[in-house]
Amino acid sequence: MYSWYYRDLTVGIRYGVVGGIVLETGAIPTARGVRVGDPTSRVLQSYGEPSGRSAESWYYLDPNNRLHAIDFRLSGDTVRTIFVAYWID
Repeated sequence: MYSWYYRDLTVGIRYGVVGGIVLETGAIPTARGVRVGDPTSRVLQSYGEPSGRSAESWYYLDPNNRLHAIDFRLSGDTVRTIFVAYWID
């Protein structure tokens, strides 16, 4: 896997296709309007209860394709980065 780095995001490439995008600043929101720097309450309001969580991450799986995911990486109660991915084993 290799990555392309841009000002506000990183694009991960694996097997010649985009495997994921990491949003690293609040410049680009998700489709539901959540940005890096938002409180976790905004994530819950926009996405509901996560499919899984740890102290540092909340993730949501697409119910129609469980390989599609969005992972909110947290610092306390604040979104630190947002990883949008097609999970490849």
